[in-house]
Amino acid sequence: MSVDTLETNMNTVVSEKTTVKQDLVKEDQIGECLKFKKTKRYDVNKIADVWKITFYTIPTTLKCFRLHIKKVSFEDQKRYEATYGDFDDKVKWRNCILEITSSENKRFDVQRRHFLQKNDLQNGVMENIIIDQERNGNTTSVLHEESPDQWLVVKNLLLMRDCNTGDVVVFSRVPSEPLMNDIEDALVEFGESGPINGTRACEGFVKAWVKVG
Repeated sequence: MSVDTLETNMNTVVSEKTTVKQDLVKEDQIGECLKFKKTKRYDVNKIADVWKITFYTIPTTLKCFRLHIKKVSFEDQKRYEATYGDFDDKVKWRNCILEITSSENKRFDVQRRHFLQKNDLQNGVMENIIIDQERNGNTTSVLHEESPDQWLVVKNLLLMRDCNTGDVVVFSRVPSEPLMNDIEDALVEFGESGPINGTRACEGFVKAWVKVG
């Protein structure tokens, strides 16, 4: 799950799986989504925006943070391939169409780049391509091993499902403030069925435990 990496610097454990640094990603993990739920096709152009966490089904408390998701141009894809390589052909830069930055990224001791690599199914499942490079000039890049996520935009909400655990995180488009009914409707469209235990986030930085459905 991508949020797992974004929140590492805050010592927040988002899922029970372990993120392991290594040079290669196991080939059988690419493109798999064990907790996939069928939904409508996604639109990449709708994902690129600034988002704030607003709801999550993960039992661990998450801090309030923002994501900036931007589209990666063809020129940038070529530049990143020249800079980082393809990690033994595990990274398909032509398919790395989005890049994520977090409001907390600046705290990392390494330069971290987080890309979303699409598959050929157009089903909203994208692999997390997370590359670390030491800020002291070390040219060695490390690729994280991490499961993919399923994404969907519903109006002003961005939903992300961990393909291994099925945990869901909901982001709202900044500066919108969604009602709980809006979140419930989006979760249903994302294939979730109630009752769903979850937590509202970023409401005056006070977390409230709620039940959907």
